[in-house]
Amino acid sequence: IPQGIESIETRIPLCDIIDKGDRYLISLEVPGIQKDNIEVKATNEYITISGIEDGKTEKENGNYVLKERTYRSFSRRIPFSENIIPAKVDATVEDGILKIEIPKQKPTSIEETQIKIK
Repeated sequence: IPQGIESIETRIPLCDIIDKGDRYLISLEVPGIQKDNIEVKATNEYITISGIEDGKTEKENGNYVLKERTYRSFSRRIPFSENIIPAKVDATVEDGILKIEIPKQKPTSIEETQIKIK
């Protein structure tokens, strides 16, 4: 690649998944990506999240104009061990975080036990 020319960059955004028993909660980092450039698809076994960030900069200096473009994309497929309800998946973007709520077909109870450290 010639100096100064960047390739298309693909990245995997950081993700947190929480099992709440009746649903999964996902938080995915999507800084700089507009919600119209994010796509969420769901089946009863997995969810696929993809997005595109594109940007343009322009600098004028004397007799020349420098124009640069950046393009980054991501795609992430998250499988679940329990079937989910695709039609009831809810997604919102706030402050660079994509939040997805995914209801389970058969809620499970989450049992928590405090373990004494020896």
